[in-house]
Amino acid sequence: MQFEGAGITLERNVIAMLSECGDIPPMYEDPDFAAKPISLYLNPDKVPEYAVSSKRTSNGAADDSAVAWYRPGHVTADPDYFKCTAGCGVLREGTGLNDSWLVGVFAALALHPDNLIENLFVSPMHDFKTYGIYTCQFYKDCQWLEVVTDTRLPYSQSLDDVPKAANNSVSRPGHWLYGSSVDKSEVFIPLLMKAYAKFH
Repeated sequence: MQFEGAGITLERNVIAMLSECGDIPPMYEDPDFAAKPISLYLNPDKVPEYAVSSKRTSNGAADDSAVAWYRPGHVTADPDYFKCTAGCGVLREGTGLNDSWLVGVFAALALHPDNLIENLFVSPMHDFKTYGIYTCQFYKDCQWLEVVTDTRLPYSQSLDDVPKAANNSVSRPGHWLYGSSVDKSEVFIPLLMKAYAKFH
C-alpha cells in the first residue's frame, strides 16, 4: 500500500489544470522556485565566479547570463530518471560548488540493491517529460516529506545559438551546472538536487 502525500496530490491537481489548456499542455513553472539566481545562491547579488562568464555588461558588471535554464528535453533527445546504457551511473560533481557529498549520497542510494534511489521519486517519469513537473520525497524529522517542483535546471551555457542535430539524437554542448550523470539524458541527480535545494 502506497501512501499518497500532499505533494503527489498537488502534482495531480497541477496536471489536471495543465491538461485543460489544450492538446499540447504548457510545461509547469514552479512559482516558489523560479528559474532565476534567487533560487541558486544565498545572495543573488553576489553571484559566484563559477557561474559568471568573463563577459561584462555595458556598466562593467559581470554578466550572469553564463547560467541558462533548460528542461532535460531541450538538452538531450530522450531524458529519463535512470538509464541502463554505457556511461549511466557515472556521476560528476557540479561546477565550482563542493556538492560531491550530496552526489555521493545519491550515488550510494543508486547502487543499493533495493532501488532506494527510485523510491525518492514519487511521480511517474511521464509527468516530468510531458508536464515539466515531478515530486520527490525526503525523510526529515521522522517523517517523509514531499517536494513538488518543475524540471527547469541550471545549465552551464546558453544553447540559443547551438542548432539541434537533425534527428535530435546528440546531446548538446555544456553540462548541468550542479551534480549530474556524465550521460546528460540520465537526469536523476540534477532533479534530486533541485528538489533537495527547494526542500531546504
